[in-house]
Amino acid sequence: MKFTPKYFLILYVFIYPGWSAAQISGESEEFDFASKLYDDRLYDVAVTQLEKFLTEYPASRYRLNALKLLGDSHFNIPNFREARRVYIQLEEEYHGTVEAESALMKSAQASEQLGDYISAAVTFKKFTVYYPNTDKVESAYLASGFNYLKAGISDLTESILLELLESSPESRESLTALTVLAGIYETDHRDEEALKKLETARKHNHSKIHLPLILHATARIQMRLSDYEAAGKSLSKLSKLSLSSEEVQKGMLLYGELELSNGNQKSAYNKFKSIEKKAEGVLKNKAILRMGDSKVLLGKYEEAEKNYEKIDTSLLTEYETVLLQFRRGFAAESRGDLNQASEHYMKIVSSRAKDSLGVIAESLKRLIDISLDKKEPHAAVAYCLNYLSGRDDEEKKYFAFKAGEIYRLYLDQPGDAIEQYKLVLGYSEKNELMDDAAFGLALSQYNAGFLNEAMEELNKLSELYPGSGFTGEARELRYHIDNHVKKESDLGFERLAELMGDLLSDKPKEYLFIELAGIYSDEMKDYERASELLKNLLKSNPSEDVQPIMLFMLGELNLKLSEISGYENDSEMERFYKQAARSYLTELLSKYSHYENIGTATYYLASISSGSDEVKLKSLESFVRTYPKSEFMDKALLSIGSIYDEKEEWLKSRRVFERLLKKYPRSENAEVASLSIALLSIKSSSPDRRKLDLSAYIQRYPNGNAIVRVKYLLGNEFMNSSEQEKAMPYFTDIVQNYYYSEYVDSVSSKLGLVYFEAGEFEKALINFLSAGSDESWFSKTFVPRRIPKSDEEIYYAAVSAEKIGKTGLAKSFYRKYLQKEEISSNSENAAFALLSMKKADGGSKQTKPLLRTLIAKNWDQKITSKFHEMLAEIYFEAEDYSLARSEYQIAKTLLPEKEGKKFILKILTCYYREGKLIDAERIEAGFKRKYLNIATNEERALLLFEKGLYFVREKELPAAKRHFKEIIKNFPQGSYGAQSGFELSLVEIEEDKKQDALNRLIKLEDDYPNSAVISRIYLTIGQLFISVQQYSDAIKYFKKTIDHPKSSQSREIAHRNLVRAYEEASLFEP
Repeated sequence: MKFTPKYFLILYVFIYPGWSAAQISGESEEFDFASKLYDDRLYDVAVTQLEKFLTEYPASRYRLNALKLLGDSHFNIPNFREARRVYIQLEEEYHGTVEAESALMKSAQASEQLGDYISAAVTFKKFTVYYPNTDKVESAYLASGFNYLKAGISDLTESILLELLESSPESRESLTALTVLAGIYETDHRDEEALKKLETARKHNHSKIHLPLILHATARIQMRLSDYEAAGKSLSKLSKLSLSSEEVQKGMLLYGELELSNGNQKSAYNKFKSIEKKAEGVLKNKAILRMGDSKVLLGKYEEAEKNYEKIDTSLLTEYETVLLQFRRGFAAESRGDLNQASEHYMKIVSSRAKDSLGVIAESLKRLIDISLDKKEPHAAVAYCLNYLSGRDDEEKKYFAFKAGEIYRLYLDQPGDAIEQYKLVLGYSEKNELMDDAAFGLALSQYNAGFLNEAMEELNKLSELYPGSGFTGEARELRYHIDNHVKKESDLGFERLAELMGDLLSDKPKEYLFIELAGIYSDEMKDYERASELLKNLLKSNPSEDVQPIMLFMLGELNLKLSEISGYENDSEMERFYKQAARSYLTELLSKYSHYENIGTATYYLASISSGSDEVKLKSLESFVRTYPKSEFMDKALLSIGSIYDEKEEWLKSRRVFERLLKKYPRSENAEVASLSIALLSIKSSSPDRRKLDLSAYIQRYPNGNAIVRVKYLLGNEFMNSSEQEKAMPYFTDIVQNYYYSEYVDSVSSKLGLVYFEAGEFEKALINFLSAGSDESWFSKTFVPRRIPKSDEEIYYAAVSAEKIGKTGLAKSFYRKYLQKEEISSNSENAAFALLSMKKADGGSKQTKPLLRTLIAKNWDQKITSKFHEMLAEIYFEAEDYSLARSEYQIAKTLLPEKEGKKFILKILTCYYREGKLIDAERIEAGFKRKYLNIATNEERALLLFEKGLYFVREKELPAAKRHFKEIIKNFPQGSYGAQSGFELSLVEIEEDKKQDALNRLIKLEDDYPNSAVISRIYLTIGQLFISVQQYSDAIKYFKKTIDHPKSSQSREIAHRNLVRAYEEASLFEP
């Protein structure tokens, strides 16, 4: 027999203290025995006893309690499935009792424990229906919502929690419901709704319970909405709470992130430091990590490393460990410790973590650069091959290209280089490395002796990547292929040359020398050897008929050698060969002017003239006149046009280039001439002419070497005209089809401007944010957001963000723009836009500090005056008339005297409002002396009106009435006509002349239906009617007040009075 714990429990029951089988008899004793077992926590045995009891006594008076104890016993064992069954049975049999209420709640809890969240949610909801008046109903609502959320049915969670908010808006559970709903909305990207729920939660009676969570969530969503300023305010409030709360610590971590993104690394460091002191575990780790990042961004790499060393790596995931290694490697590299950096990067490369941020690839790139800096190209290429052998395709093209470059430039292994470049070019997707790889492939093929293949690759380069930065270098490489390397038949020519050399050695013959030099030069491209052969012949006093041929060939050979030296950047040899060429060609021209190639010799000599531009120009023009049918005519014209361009004789230059285009349209120099004409236009022609010439180049040479440059220039021309939208196709074409071009970064910025001008502000903002950045990979990866590069782009990005409703981002960029020292043309717009948004956010409370900041900058006096005036208005509205008067006075002094009239009236008004009659009258007297003859009726009325109000405040009612009546008599049509009538009616009410006041107010309603005080007139008429118990009339006027769009403060008073009128008239139950 197997002895289990249950066996011993049963045995224990039989010898249970105070009980025996004989004693346990009868319904009451059996129930008491089962209860005793439950009380002593012998739940397994209690279950057996209670089931036995319920079987023997199915109609017992103890049945309710027995079911309750049986359910609780199963729950405590725990055996939740049986507990749920019993609880459901109890609730069905005894529905409506206290025990049934508890059983229904526990059955839901049992379902929750079983992971049957839908059943639990349904049961909790059933509880709210069956027992709506218990103190547990709010908890049931909340539990139902939570279980639906666990089941992944957030829609039902939302419905349940909204029902809770409607039925019990002030309960603690409703506060939790608000935060949960905000979380659901945030997850669903319903950010505005989430913020509304969080704002309601913040104003809740019990908000202190979840205030850290509320503020943290609010800031998080505001940052996602790019409302960085609002996020900063939320986090500032959070920072005032105790850091002992984990939610506050999380919020402070977010605060640090915000400061990092604003470029405030020191402030960010301090935020992270405060968390480190209080937090534990993962949060502390994150704080220390970001402290290190802050130090990196501050350039304090040793301090950054100290922070990184403090991190508890046992709390990091595998990939977080990789990120930490990268940070340490970057810090070590930045402080010049390349060996330490290599160690960190190698640990990353050897890890098997998923490279979601590209850290492994970036580490390999850095290892490659470090190896090349240390003159270890074999190690560098090994890193490239490491990535290519085992990683995904994401960065393979880069490492293949890099390997090709190392093989070509450092290891002189062109065969391996060819293999790697072909890998890059084998990708179907376009990428920015393709033109680099194509040129690298051509160079490697050239170095390996695959000349035909190299030439084919160069042809592809010009065809597939027109306007590539390699156009000039490709032309040089073609030259080398044409002039330096032997063709397939070279061996045959070399053998022929050897045979002819043998003949010459037996019996020198002049024509054989010239033939042999021709073979060396034309077929073998060995110009030096050909030149040496001819120089030796020249020393042997050859016959007269051979000498001009030799001099011409020597001049041409030295010219070719000078060009090769120029391509190889050997300026000294270039000058040497040019001088030699000039010497031979000059001798030819002086001695043999009737030689058949004298025209070509003349061009050669003119093209390498050592004199001034004038001398060279005369030589070239002489050549053009003398030899109009020469094959070098187009080259000569190009050189002449270029000299005139350098001399800034642009009209002459243009005529020469146009002549070249007209006479030699198929010449390879025609494209250069067309480009030169376009560039000349930019210097010297009208905008329309510039556009025509640039367009002409594009039409003639759609795949020309300068096509990207010309499209960029043409786009700029349209940008600077009234047809900015026409720039868009050119800029878009560059971004999409010439992604390898140097102009792409600049174009992104200009596209932003084009979209901005076209009113497509979302696209504009995207382009401004994505335009070229100087940030390092580190900052782009570890800093939360990017800021446009130039001040102008920051301004336009701010305007774009404002236009598409991203006010937070707009405010952030406007503030950033206004931080610069100098005041620009857009500074005023930025300042007033920011003020407007601040006012919309929080009225004067938000605007006042900004105005003080703006006033401190060096604005034009007129603008500064405006800021002081706006500050004065804020004080005036707050009834702080002394400060308002001071600001008005400053605003006045900053403007010319003739513009100060309105401020004198403002200052006068402040004095009256302050109760300073003598000062007010002094200002008034001065105003009348200067401006009374030119004062408007409104200004005259203002003088009387403010004095009338002063007398009202001083209780000098007759004097007040006199002033108001004078306004009504003399200036009834102005804005003060209605106001004076209204103030006069208030005086009459105070004098207990209510009927006179009522008559006046009703007349004012008819005479001034659009008055600024019309809602106050309605309200006062209603109050007068209610005072004489004319409720229906009173109700009519209170409704008019409420319905008026500009009622503002009057509306709330009207609502209260309307309720009172209904109550006193007994028109409805209150």
